[in-house]
Amino acid sequence: MKISISNDINYYLEAVSILNSYNNKNSYYEDLKEALVQKYNIPYEKLEKMLEGISGLYNYVVNSVKISKDKLDFYFTAENPEIPTLCELLMLPLIYDTNEFNIKNIFKQNENEKLESVIKLLFYAFDYDVEIDNFTYVDYINHINKLDVDNDMKYKYVLMCCNINDYFSEIMRYVDETVVLLKEKANDLQCIADEFEKTTKLDIEKYGDNFFAKYEIQIDISNDIVIKPSIMAPNYLMMKPYDIYEDKSLHINMGVCVKTINELKKEYFISDEKTISILKAMGDKSKFDILKSIKEKEMYGAEIAKMLNLTTATVSHHMSNLYNLSLVNIITNNNKVNYTLNKESIRELIGILERIFLK
Repeated sequence: MKISISNDINYYLEAVSILNSYNNKNSYYEDLKEALVQKYNIPYEKLEKMLEGISGLYNYVVNSVKISKDKLDFYFTAENPEIPTLCELLMLPLIYDTNEFNIKNIFKQNENEKLESVIKLLFYAFDYDVEIDNFTYVDYINHINKLDVDNDMKYKYVLMCCNINDYFSEIMRYVDETVVLLKEKANDLQCIADEFEKTTKLDIEKYGDNFFAKYEIQIDISNDIVIKPSIMAPNYLMMKPYDIYEDKSLHINMGVCVKTINELKKEYFISDEKTISILKAMGDKSKFDILKSIKEKEMYGAEIAKMLNLTTATVSHHMSNLYNLSLVNIITNNNKVNYTLNKESIRELIGILERIFLK
């Protein structure tokens, strides 16, 4: 397995990241900092310094882009972060590959080709296993109604199927406008990407195949891995399906602050606040049952949901919390995101409780 690092900026990815968080406007990074302070007891000042340059670029764009509130709500929001927005579904091919020739080909696709591509991504996001070749609109709508998502989101997905060309063109216009604004700050963005490439390359040289273990992520493939920066979503980690690229490499967009956040989490892990957060999570029966279910083997979200009689959205929500508390590991296997219990964190928790109460 070869790990390579790039400093190439994917402006479409950065634009979509901004638009999907735009409803929070200037509070977006404040919310991120507050969450890290609450969960990990990381000093606010350290987080403010870490995000200062990125939040400045973000604020420049969101204070310049002009999109009505109703359009923001419709195209760029979902019931929770685990659910794909219409923007993400329609723009995913551009996020995956910004080659100019491929972008032109996407515009040339007819309505059915666009629809099939988007529906495949939608069903993939929900672990919904169905063969969709030769589907009619009625088939699409019937299967959308079976997804584990609220009625408002189902309605959006149905409307997307019926108006895919119009929606694609309108979202593309908003994304293009955002890309133009981002490119006005290209030098600042490139400095961030260059620093990301430099520090990540040093870590890869130092840790080799164990590089991802530093971030509590296990990559269970023999293919080569290509890492690119995600700047405007700095705590972001997105793994792209293998079949998107002819070289079959695993392409990962890693947030430029993932390393720093991970180091800060470890530095401030042993704290009363963090310990209380973990105990609260384990005191929730659903989370407790999830942890028990993955103690001996890795499982994916839909499998866990079926075993515990939970919805996949509920499992995704709990897994996000458990991962942020370092209680689970993420493993990619055959295009699925699997989970296992982080037994080292459990041992560390037991050690903390022993030091607090028994020594």
